[in-house]
Amino acid sequence: MSRKIVVVGASAASVGFISKLRSFDTQSEVVCFSGEKNIPYNRCLLADYTMLDKSFDDIQLKTDDFYKENNVDLRLNSWVSAIDKEQKTVTVNGEQESYDYLFIGTGTQAFIPNIPGTDLPGVFGFHAFADVDKLDTFIQDLMPKSAIVVGAGINGIEAVSSLVSRGLKVSVVDLSDSIMPLQVDATASVFIEKLMKENGVSVFKGQKIVSLQTRNKESVGRVQFESGAVLTTDCVVLATGSRVNSSLIDQAGLKTQDGSLVVDGTMKTSDQFIYAGGDVCMAPDILSKELVKSVTWSDAMLQGLTAATQLSEKPRAYPGIVGMRDSEFFGYEFYGCGETVDVELFDVIEIHKKSHLHKFYLFDGKLQGFILIGSVEKLARYRTFYLTQQVIEKCDLTEK
Repeated sequence: MSRKIVVVGASAASVGFISKLRSFDTQSEVVCFSGEKNIPYNRCLLADYTMLDKSFDDIQLKTDDFYKENNVDLRLNSWVSAIDKEQKTVTVNGEQESYDYLFIGTGTQAFIPNIPGTDLPGVFGFHAFADVDKLDTFIQDLMPKSAIVVGAGINGIEAVSSLVSRGLKVSVVDLSDSIMPLQVDATASVFIEKLMKENGVSVFKGQKIVSLQTRNKESVGRVQFESGAVLTTDCVVLATGSRVNSSLIDQAGLKTQDGSLVVDGTMKTSDQFIYAGGDVCMAPDILSKELVKSVTWSDAMLQGLTAATQLSEKPRAYPGIVGMRDSEFFGYEFYGCGETVDVELFDVIEIHKKSHLHKFYLFDGKLQGFILIGSVEKLARYRTFYLTQQVIEKCDLTEK
């Protein structure tokens, strides 16, 4: 029997859902609404686009032909503002659209701090393709010599690295006293900060920006700190994190926790006809089984695939969030997995060389988390140790 399946958001989870669905169901009507003007793309590769290493075609999740050939009605510039669970409809650009099943993959939106001047010309986000495309045009047209990146999380460090590669003198500013405080411990933070400084980056930690100001009454020209000090610049990039797109799920009355949608092992929400995946969700952790936020591309894709199988004759369970974070900056690959910040209770094994830093966190001989910066050839092995929770020795981590 033909069904109408509506997908809200064009995230990795959404594309994973659609791809899997069409592998066994070619008859159902599939409509995907995206608030952006570009076809779905991989947000993880925005830094590569800024570095000119990849074009937009390179970062697309699927080509335009995929949606046409698979009879997917992809509607861009289409904002879903409401979900009516009882009537099984969504409101899109002010009009109603019915569904039999709904998949929510709305992801996150950029968090813009409440600082005067964030709307000035020369101020850019680093969360969506529209942000980095405008930044790229600005660099090409006006050839700025300097930039200030606000935010020293993983997104901010990627922005810093990409701007350095474009020849800009970059400064990074963060409220925290350490670099990437949500991803790494103190030693790894120092290692990353050293990499930045070796690449000419000025680092301002523990600093609060109170305003962005013009220098020529037209575009941003400096930032002012709470101390009264100012730092001049040709442009500002806001890499200040993201927040779940929560207004829609709050309006729908779906079960949430800490602002995120709660899903079960089938990726079903509190409504039997609504599934979800990606950054908008909290799902069971693969080891602890506790609900944790979904934040990685690989988890999002698997969640979308799992949700789609629930509409097939062979549904499968979602194994749980692995939480493998990966990035690349200044020519170094980065991977983080499991517990890597609050590590006081763990036995720590550190392998620190000029070319790389590896840190492993063990409890009762079982790997609870690890950080790799550079030299990631044994990633699969360490991931296996983490997932299987087998007892290991130091030599298992350090042997050649």
